[in-house]
Amino acid sequence: MNTLSAILMFLSLIAIAIGFLLFIIRLVFKKESWKGKPKLIILISTAGFALGLIGLIAIPQSESEKQIAAMGEEKRMAKAKEKEEIKKKADQERIEKEEAQKKIEEEKIAKEKTKKEEQEKLEMAKEEERKGEEDEAKRLAKEKAEQQKLAKEQANKEELAKKKAEEESRLKAEQKAKEDAEVMAQQKAEEKKKSEKESYLNGTKPKIDQLIANYDLIWTDLWAPTFNGLSDGSVDQYGAYKQMKSIEIRYENLYKLFGDIPAGELNTSDKKAVDSFKSSMQKASLSRSSAAKKTWKMLDSGNFSPSTFEKIEADIKRADSQMISALAEIVVLEQKYDIKR
Repeated sequence: MNTLSAILMFLSLIAIAIGFLLFIIRLVFKKESWKGKPKLIILISTAGFALGLIGLIAIPQSESEKQIAAMGEEKRMAKAKEKEEIKKKADQERIEKEEAQKKIEEEKIAKEKTKKEEQEKLEMAKEEERKGEEDEAKRLAKEKAEQQKLAKEQANKEELAKKKAEEESRLKAEQKAKEDAEVMAQQKAEEKKKSEKESYLNGTKPKIDQLIANYDLIWTDLWAPTFNGLSDGSVDQYGAYKQMKSIEIRYENLYKLFGDIPAGELNTSDKKAVDSFKSSMQKASLSRSSAAKKTWKMLDSGNFSPSTFEKIEADIKRADSQMISALAEIVVLEQKYDIKR
């Protein structure tokens, strides 16, 4: 660089600045005496600046100037290099700092990640523990429910068994009571039967036997001998008449006596049998009494016609049939009491 040209350019710039300053002062303070001077200064300065610029471009540098310029360039380059080194160092430091910061951030992120993972693991562990507790609670609840169910089923079984046992006991008791009642009823029935039998043997049967014997005795001791005596002449008609009168009365008396036979302590069914016997024997007594009456009337009137004999025979047969019917009632009754006639 041409040093003179540079100095000229520098001075020209200062002159231009002074010219502009004076121009402004003139305008502000209205110095008429300065009229045209600032412009002249500016004009001269501008011309000097232009000449310096031309000289800077056109005039070649001297060796010293070149050396100075080279030294300046070296210094500039050195400074530039130094700045570059400083910048590189700064960049390196920045990079290192950024890397350190990044490392710190990464470590921080890693720590946070680790912390988060540990937190997640802890939460997962807690969740697993909670789930395990819930599962355990559910298992215990299920086990308890099953135990309660089993206990309830067992209680139901025991209750059913108890009810069954009670029912069986009740049925056994009822059966025993029934059997006892049947035994008692049988005993009572046997006692009653025994009592009825004793009553029949002691009260009813002797009277029946006595009256049947009297019934037969009248026939064998009075009726049969009278008819036989009429046939062989050993009994006259008047004697036979009187005998038949007596037979009629005797059978009428039997009629009343048969009606008075006591039933004693016999049950209703057996009393009916005794009543049926009494009724049949009363009818038989009346039939024989009627036969005796027809006979003494026949003897009294002397009417020995066949029709009269037929009527007498009809009464006798009727009496026998009625007596057989009466004896059948008594035979059935006495078989019930194991009494042999």
